[in-house]
Amino acid sequence: MMPHIARQAKHLTVFQRTANFSLPARNAPLNPEKEQKHKAEYSERRKAAYDTPFGIAGFPPPTKSALEATEEERLKSYEAKWQEGAV
Repeated sequence: MMPHIARQAKHLTVFQRTANFSLPARNAPLNPEKEQKHKAEYSERRKAAYDTPFGIAGFPPPTKSALEATEEERLKSYEAKWQEGAV
């Protein structure tokens, strides 16, 4: 977004925070049906997000600490999330 704003701004200062973690976004255009469904559910999604400790709905909260899993289980879980990507 900043490159677009910078083209129009006389001056631009960006204060950027380093992310706690990063996943491949796997961004792509939405097909019209998926976009329409997402927009129709927006109000409900916002309400659901408000009731989570993360501010993001649609992801089940953890049921145990990562440290309760074996290293093998953790790595398998991390790899699955990395391959899934997106937020």
